[in-house]
Amino acid sequence: MCEFLEDYDFTEIKYVPGPENVVPDFLSRPWDPSAPMSPIHMMVTGSQDRRSSLLNLRWHQPPSVLVMPVWKGQVAVQKRDGTSGHWGDEVCPGASSIEVALKAIHTILVDSTAPPEITCVALSGNVEFGRADFGNDTRMEGGASVIPYQWKRPEEMAERSEWHRPHFESLGHFRV
Repeated sequence: MCEFLEDYDFTEIKYVPGPENVVPDFLSRPWDPSAPMSPIHMMVTGSQDRRSSLLNLRWHQPPSVLVMPVWKGQVAVQKRDGTSGHWGDEVCPGASSIEVALKAIHTILVDSTAPPEITCVALSGNVEFGRADFGNDTRMEGGASVIPYQWKRPEEMAERSEWHRPHFESLGHFRV
């Protein structure tokens, strides 16, 4: 049940005593997967994208690689579709996770004089988390990439609401 609820953002959960709770919500009913779907269950399961959280991405096929570029104590954060995020790609058959990580960050490699050192920092389900360390590369100021990104210190990173949800949830795996 907790995994199911993790995909939803709640602003408030309020207790309503039984006599006042004329239409009980689905949380007050035991979950029985063999029971037919009731209208209330259909309302909450709706058409939400089930890959919206890291939990669901972990079980997605094919496996994925999320990459966090780092340089001089800073993290590269890209803006895409109005949200902050990392770089990532699906692992194709026969490809190594390092090849996939380099492919995922190819757009910022144009700013580098040498490829970064890629290190797997965590593995969770079907998601591998890679750190791309650009060391002391002098050209990594950003700007030549076709996807806008910025180098930020961890304390300067955007609020949770400004992140692509699975990428925000992955920050712990990257030790940020």
